[in-house]
Amino acid sequence: MSSTDTAAAQDRAETPTVAKKLDELYALLDGIQVGMMVTRGSDGHLGARAMKLQKRLHGVDLCFVTNATSHKLDDLANDPHVCLAFYRDATGEWVSVSGTAATAQAYHDLVEQVWTNDLQAWFPHPDNDPDALVDPHRDPRVAIVVVEAKSAHYSKVDSLLSPHVLYDLTSAALTNRAVPTTDVHTRALTPGAIHAARVLDSTSASLSELALRRAAAQAQAAAGIGIAGGIGVHEAASQTTHAVRAAGIGAVGKQAEQETMARAGVHAGEE
Repeated sequence: MSSTDTAAAQDRAETPTVAKKLDELYALLDGIQVGMMVTRGSDGHLGARAMKLQKRLHGVDLCFVTNATSHKLDDLANDPHVCLAFYRDATGEWVSVSGTAATAQAYHDLVEQVWTNDLQAWFPHPDNDPDALVDPHRDPRVAIVVVEAKSAHYSKVDSLLSPHVLYDLTSAALTNRAVPTTDVHTRALTPGAIHAARVLDSTSASLSELALRRAAAQAQAAAGIGIAGGIGVHEAASQTTHAVRAAGIGAVGKQAEQETMARAGVHAGEE
């Protein structure tokens, strides 16, 4: 094998799968949480404001809570296209998600899932009673904004627990130099990968259920054999269930992931 072939093989080996990129994206979003939402106003100018991510829907779609009197809703009515930018100052990692935002009434059912007490500060009680709490189910000011992602880009720094990364980050800070590019990876998720992520997320529950059904069937079979062999029914069922939980769900999930990516036209090493 030539040096060129070796280098190409190494590049392919280091290229993350779509599933790995999704895991990295989710970890960054869940870890950073607060980002800037950029919208376009009726005058054509761009504006940004800080928003806290309350929940991820379907894996990649992002859910926020806002005050219905906010001007951002006027912007979204004028142009639903948004860009969400997240930044982690400690590591320099960042995420950019582009998509379209909606505030349909149907999303109000998500209030139960996304409401947290810290949101009370953004909805002062009309009577100015500091002890009065907002009922998010009835207060018309509580609005849910869901951003349906179209594409995403992010920058990931190698594990901070890695000695060479710690050295590089510390050295860069002390010498006022840039962090070596070998420690920083910029990834992209195309619309095809985003679509595949939604499909995978929506099928994850059914995959788990399927694997558990297989476990039950195999446990029953094992229990029948176990009785004849002197093994207790519960012991045989327990052993089989644990084995299928460990191997079955993973196997089924991996196969489904590959099939989903293929249907979406996404290759394992897509950038």
